Amino acid sequence: MSKQNNPITFPDYGNSILSVAASIARYYGIKISYQTNPLLDTALNKQYKNVVFMMMDGLGTDMLFRHLPASSFLRSGYKATISSVFPPTTTAATTTVQSLLPPISHGWLGWSGYFKERNQVIELFNAKDYYTGEKIQAPDQLMQSLIYNPFWSKPKLERNTTAHYLLPDKINQSGLTSLHKMMKQIQSITESDGSHFIYAYWTNPDHIAHTYGPNSEEVRLSIGIINRRLKRLHTSLKDTLLIVISDHGQTEINKTILINHCGQMADCLSVPLSLEGRCASVFIKPEKKELFEHEFTQYLSSDFLLIPRAEALSAHLFGIGEMHPQADEFIGDYLIVGITDKILEQEIPNGLPVLQLKGAHGGLTQQEMHVPLIIIPSSDIL
Repeated sequence: MSKQNNPITFPDYGNSILSVAASIARYYGIKISYQTNPLLDTALNKQYKNVVFMMMDGLGTDMLFRHLPASSFLRSGYKATISSVFPPTTTAATTTVQSLLPPISHGWLGWSGYFKERNQVIELFNAKDYYTGEKIQAPDQLMQSLIYNPFWSKPKLERNTTAHYLLPDKINQSGLTSLHKMMKQIQSITESDGSHFIYAYWTNPDHIAHTYGPNSEEVRLSIGIINRRLKRLHTSLKDTLLIVISDHGQTEINKTILINHCGQMADCLSVPLSLEGRCASVFIKPEKKELFEHEFTQYLSSDFLLIPRAEALSAHLFGIGEMHPQADEFIGDYLIVGITDKILEQEIPNGLPVLQLKGAHGGLTQQEMHVPLIIIPSSDIL
């Protein structure tokens, strides 16, 4: 897709997934410091027995409109397009929604981060070396500084509401094994006594789009299933507000570029690339900065932006707030950020083969940054 059809798009934290989470938190009496979403605030003016907040991974606005007709259940509940965070990736985005903090303040900036004390690039969710797959030792100690509490973690929210956190088994071994089972669990909770807040996260269509591409038939079928399951759930809900968003979108990837094949760029690095393939954090040998910038211009400037650290921070790409110490450590001398249909990776000796993704996220394009806000009250209160 051309830059004209998928333009460079910067995060808008004032109209974002953080705003949506802030609206829900305020509804339950939690003190917030970030702007809420006016559309959701209006919907929440009514007192609901239940609020169901669903995060469908990777379901960007472009995917929603591309794969579902206007008459579909999810399209009928579409209220607006909102912004993801930067980088638009699950690690940063879901943590923002749960913690009510922008990435700069919670520190979960990408799939992997460079930990100086271990001299390793480590996957944050999986606690293993990004390049070798080796499990790290004492992961709890390593991740101690990144621990946070979800905003619903109090024993009881205001309005005498019980909070529930539903995940698939791919994320949590005790999680749910299918979207159907997740829908049944949500139905069961909403039908039980008392008021309930449910945060539910599902891994598709993101997982399928990585493999087949966001424009694929496989993704169309996946989104169709999600639409039907949610429609069926909705018919069973009473006195409930259903809110559906995504953490980010995806863009089609037509080429994986290895930095090892970009002139002398790899020789300029003091440590391997980290964060994301479409938002690479780059640490440069001090004497090699001029050479690195020259090589970037020659090999990558058509498909990526080179953003110096100071510029990324002054532009508040990672949001406005106090910088988390780990975020300070993860952000290198530059960011290399995707703006077309390419992804950047690195090979290291004796490392794992580089993944060949057909869909990805983390860059600064509209398809990656824009996600839908879907709000659907149960039919008994429409």
